[in-house]
Amino acid sequence: MDRHVADFGAVTNVLKALRQRTFQYEDWISACKKNGLGAREAKVALDALFESSIVGIHSTGGSGGGSGTDYRYEDRHLQPREDSTMQVHLALVKELGLTDR
Repeated sequence: MDRHVADFGAVTNVLKALRQRTFQYEDWISACKKNGLGAREAKVALDALFESSIVGIHSTGGSGGGSGTDYRYEDRHLQPREDSTMQVHLALVKELGLTDR
């Protein structure tokens, strides 16, 4: 991920600033602005987080119930979308101090 993002520390701070594992695109942009990342840097960082499967797309279950998160390592065509609900990988939740709602 370091090769994709110039300031990895800033991106880590943005993830911590989200405070929640599940977030919307607007939440990401807002947290980036508060941590000194511009709109272009925010997009590049989110793309890099998807590329490395740190962040995925959260989906709710259908009639059978349940929900899950799709990550890039499972679907190489997965891309972040402004209208999607996103989730930080469960393995990083404790380290980043995020709550899992």
